[in-house]
Amino acid sequence: MIVHIIGPNMAYVLQTRDNYDPSMSLKFAKEVSVGRLTTPMTKAQLASLIYQTPINNSSREFNCQTWVGDVLQRLATTGYLTQEDCDGGIARMVDATMEAKEEPE
Repeated sequence: MIVHIIGPNMAYVLQTRDNYDPSMSLKFAKEVSVGRLTTPMTKAQLASLIYQTPINNSSREFNCQTWVGDVLQRLATTGYLTQEDCDGGIARMVDATMEAKEEPE
């Protein structure tokens, strides 16, 4: 399952895709390992927690990477992920974003 936000800046919407392998997409850049959950949870529990993460469509600075960081922070705050894994995951995501090739417009 993949849960992400899509759309133009300030008009993001949440999208969930079941049984999807993002590495098969031409837009796939890199897999980023975040860590392991400290407490087991079901796919439904994880999805529910992710769905509760706000999408800030009122800010031009907000983007999908910001939202993923917010999701990871929510997982850390609720105790499902260590703060160290959260911070490391965000840093690795930023690194992967910087390494990725820009898409043609």
